[in-house]
Amino acid sequence: MKTGLKECDIFFTCALPTIPRYLHEQVSLPDQGVDGLRTNFYVNNLLDFAAAKKAAEPGVPCQVCEGYVEGSKSWCADCATLLCESCTAVHRKLPCSKHHEVTPEESLKAEQAISKFHRKRHCDKHKNQELVFYCESCNALVCTACTVVDHRPGKDHNPVEITTIAKKRKETLQGLLQDMEPRLKKIRASVEEVDKNMSMLLPSKRTATKQAKAYVRKLETRLKKREKEILSQIDEQCRADGKALQTKKEAIESELAGLTSAQTFCQQAVEHGSDVHILEVGNQVQTRIETLLAKQLDLESDLSEFQFVENTAVVDFEKEVQDLGGVKTNVDVSKCEVAIKPAVQGFECVTELTTMNQEGVGVLLTVKPSLPTRRTRLEPMSRHRYR
Repeated sequence: MKTGLKECDIFFTCALPTIPRYLHEQVSLPDQGVDGLRTNFYVNNLLDFAAAKKAAEPGVPCQVCEGYVEGSKSWCADCATLLCESCTAVHRKLPCSKHHEVTPEESLKAEQAISKFHRKRHCDKHKNQELVFYCESCNALVCTACTVVDHRPGKDHNPVEITTIAKKRKETLQGLLQDMEPRLKKIRASVEEVDKNMSMLLPSKRTATKQAKAYVRKLETRLKKREKEILSQIDEQCRADGKALQTKKEAIESELAGLTSAQTFCQQAVEHGSDVHILEVGNQVQTRIETLLAKQLDLESDLSEFQFVENTAVVDFEKEVQDLGGVKTNVDVSKCEVAIKPAVQGFECVTELTTMNQEGVGVLLTVKPSLPTRRTRLEPMSRHRYR
């Protein structure tokens, strides 16, 4: 039992083990406290029946004469008292108790007797009077004395025997019980279906997880393969460019060696040769140098620097990755709701489709039109689940 701090109401939580914990509700107590709660007559009858059955066991004294007389005992429901045979005989003869409902020991031992075992209800105002009438005007149970004083038959009160009203009320309740059966059957079937779906949830998760991992591993393998291909292309390009540069270098060095040799020979002739020597080799040296200088040389390295190019940007790839696989649900078309927002010129038109799958989980589909034609086809852009 707990006490609310804001309104200072006293309440308690139902703790019946047969009811799931998530269905427990907090019940506020009325101003009268526990006494103000409705009486559960069925439980009271069970308690009385259990008490009477236990009292009828051997060795329990009579609650009137307090004697331990051997023999069968009886239970007076009006007095809620255990009686021996002698007291039962007297009890049946007294004018004030001869009409009381007395249950013999044999009936107490029979389980089916519980359906006829009812605690008598007495009037709160007239303590010795049993409630035998029902005032339809006041919707209240009354005793015989009340029908004479407070609930006298007339325009304001209409007391009727309880048996008559109870019969009609019981027929109404029985009709309601029959009306409840189809609903209960449908709900039980729904609970079974939910249990079945819940039992399939973990296997579905395991299967989907296994498939997702296998799919991602294939993508990783393909990416690794593409990485090797790109690296191989880089190595091949590097080797080809290196070979071309080496050939170019050898050609340039060959020209450099020839020109350097001619330069050295010409310089020696100028600095150390005699006039005769210069005249002998001068023409030859001049022709050689002029030939080398007139030769068209390709001194450019012709290096085309290579680099890696992202054919697909990482940002674009991330968008594509979002469409690589996903979770597919069985959509119940009968529960679909389409919400189309007003179109704005110059902006992309988007439609959101909200539906539910067979498990009752909400599914939101965002769709957009395809290429602008007279007939617009809706294609899914994204799909995700929500609760």
